[in-house]
Order: sequence, then structure tokens, then C-alpha cells
Amino acid sequence: VVDFAQSHDAILVVGMERGGTSILQQTLSSAPDLVSWQGEFETFAFDKPGILCSEEPRPMTKMYLGPGDEFAEYRQWFETLSDWPDVWIPARRLVSAYFYYASEKLRNGARVLEKTPRHALSLDLILRFFPKSKVVGILRHPFGVVESYHKRLLREKERGGDPAGYAWLDRTPRQIVAHVDRIAAALLEGQRKHPQQVMRVTYEETLRDPEFVFGLIGEFCGVDGIVVNTRKKVDQTKVSDVDPLLRAGAIVTGNSYESSIPLAEKLALIRAYPDVFEATTGVTITRS
Repeated sequence: VVDFAQSHDAILVVGMERGGTSILQQTLSSAPDLVSWQGEFETFAFDKPGILCSEEPRPMTKMYLGPGDEFAEYRQWFETLSDWPDVWIPARRLVSAYFYYASEKLRNGARVLEKTPRHALSLDLILRFFPKSKVVGILRHPFGVVESYHKRLLREKERGGDPAGYAWLDRTPRQIVAHVDRIAAALLEGQRKHPQQVMRVTYEETLRDPEFVFGLIGEFCGVDGIVVNTRKKVDQTKVSDVDPLLRAGAIVTGNSYESSIPLAEKLALIRAYPDVFEATTGVTITRS
């Protein structure tokens, strides 16, 4: 496990919820070396390592290993490990063993591909635990994220789902943009500190010219054979056990949006969070 963690070139996709991380992960999983990682499963492993030793893990944390008893078997296997390096804290042991088990025990040594948006806040931890890994972060225009949040919230309500399950979507525009700002700042700082291992793309450019963007991502990650499927509209949704409203996988659409945020609120948001608007749109304002 120690050798695996120190030498394995995992690919981690990070960014903003409702910001394009799914299409990055789904499209990357089309590559022959990564096809075994198809599926929309967020592990939260670097964000909350303790869930990897929980008797009741998050559904997607469990599903990343498989739909059956794989997680329980991983837990039993982990308890047999010993002789860890003294400097390895419990979190590092758990995370490294989890991905080792997913790759070496369950997928014949396949290169790890994982997507958890908020892992953008854990870049230093990722690169400490897996120093050879590559991180691809995606940023989206804050107003587009707001619209996506609100549309998804409406669909969840129409579906009649459990309100506790979609409470994370029930946010004001200011709360959403504040979170986007935090994610963007972490990603920009991570890229500044680790330019050879952290790559940043934008959602808008990915939609405008997906072959170009995924060509750059493939080159950065050392991945060949990525298949980019484009379609103007997606009429049907992909039904899954963990996310019944997830859109059909690995399709880059030409979606556009018209923001419903009032002008006065837009101006207030860009003045409150100028850095994220500059990072995602190039728009700058005079700072007071």
C-alpha cells in the first residue's frame, strides 16, 4: 500500500458542485485505461477520511468499490494491515488503503480515476498522500452555477425526493457564489504551488470546444483514447441508485443559460467576490 500510494499516478477531478465535474469524470472514463471507473461515485475520501472506517459509509463512498459486499470486505482487509510507517497518520493509512484496494484488488491495477468536487479544498492532502497524482479542476461562471443549483433543486422537489437529501441545494445566490469563490481560490492556489500536478479548465470552454479541452487534459494526465461525445440537447436523464437525476453520461452538451438573478444582486455579487469572476470570465472591476 505504501509503495502504491507513493508511486501511483491517480487522476482526481475537483471543482464546484453543479460546475462540470461530472462531465469531466464521465468523459475521462471513456479512455481504455480508465474505462473500469465508469460510474458517478464521489468518495469524499480526502475531505472526510473517517468515513472509510465507518460502518455506515456514504452510499457513493461504498459504491466506488462496488454494489455488493466490497466495502465490508475492504474494511475487514484493512484491519489485517500492520507495520505502517510511523509518520503515516491514520487518515493517510485509510485513504491509501482504500484506493489501493479499489485499484489493485478490484480492478486489476487500473489507474485510479476519482471525482469529488470539494476535494479542491484538500489539494495539499491529495498531493501529500499521492505525490505522483494529477488533479484536474474545473471552474464555472458563478451565475451558471447558481442557475444549475436552482434548476436541480426544482427537479428534486418535482420528483418528490426526501428534503434532507437535497438540502445542500437550497442556497441563496450569495451563499452559492461564496462557495464558488472558496473553491476557485483553493484551485488557483493549488495550481500556483503545484503547476506540474494541478490543471485548471473552465466549464464554458469545455462546452465550446470539448475536443480541444479534453486533448489538453489527456496530454496533462498522460491518457490516450478519450472519446468525446457531443450533443446539442439531452432529452433523457440517467437513472442511478445514487443519483436518479444525473444526466446521461459522457455527453458534452451545448447548454446555455440566462441568469434570473436581478441586476442589482449581480453587481453586488461581483463586487463582493471579484476574484472568482476574474478567474472564470476575465471580467475585472476596480477594487475599493
